[in-house]
Amino acid sequence: MPTYLGIEGGGTTWKVAIAQGKPDNIVESIRFDTTTPDETFGKIKEWIKDKTYDSIGIATFGPLDPKLSSPTYGHITSTPKPGWKNVDVVGALTDGSKPVLFDTDVNAPALAEYTYHRSSPTQTSVAYITVGTGVGVGLVINGKTVHGLVHPEGGHVAPFRLPADGLKGVLNRTILYPKIRAKTLEILKGYIVHPLLTPAHIHDYITPSEWGDNAGIVGALTLAQVALEERGRANLAYKIWQWVDTNKGGLVTGVVAGAAAAAVAVMGRRK
Repeated sequence: MPTYLGIEGGGTTWKVAIAQGKPDNIVESIRFDTTTPDETFGKIKEWIKDKTYDSIGIATFGPLDPKLSSPTYGHITSTPKPGWKNVDVVGALTDGSKPVLFDTDVNAPALAEYTYHRSSPTQTSVAYITVGTGVGVGLVINGKTVHGLVHPEGGHVAPFRLPADGLKGVLNRTILYPKIRAKTLEILKGYIVHPLLTPAHIHDYITPSEWGDNAGIVGALTLAQVALEERGRANLAYKIWQWVDTNKGGLVTGVVAGAAAAAVAVMGRRK
């Protein structure tokens, strides 16, 4: 049974968890206040140093660099949070011995929702909005998290606060779900016709995460799961290449190699 390490970095706290078998089967977890990078990372490394796990998923606030080919991959980049600009998160928390996947703290739970909670196999996209220290938007399209120029950004607009809003924040109130659903239908005015976009079913289209406050860390653990799967497919592809290189020539070799490559491709399709 695979064991995953998930690290979720937020503007207020960092969560760390171990899950076995599935990303939402959390067996150990802890959280640390977000202070300085050195202090926060030091506490995380102290906690995980004696843990056993197969892969790592890291999901943090941004802006960040999620592109593997970039020299600043794994960094929080131009964040306005004091002390956290241009911080190498992946380099600080990993040593290269385990497969790692790094993304935003909204893309990660979007991927988890897509993987485990999409309504049907034909559903290919998910938009995930989170309200924490800030507001963030994550997107999955065609089964993969969206990066593009950098990654999705949708929360850097300051909403007006009302005197009665208090400290909780108006956007974090569950009573707003019915109002948001109703407003969505009002704006659409029947322009898009779909069973989910009706008063009877829109609650299945705009819905809170079943994981609640654990959505972010489950997202990080889902990144760890994907990282391990991708390492496994890469290893298998390399073994196929070695076998073909050793047994060059012949129709049988070509057929077997083709069948094996097709098997790797099938394994790469997300559930």
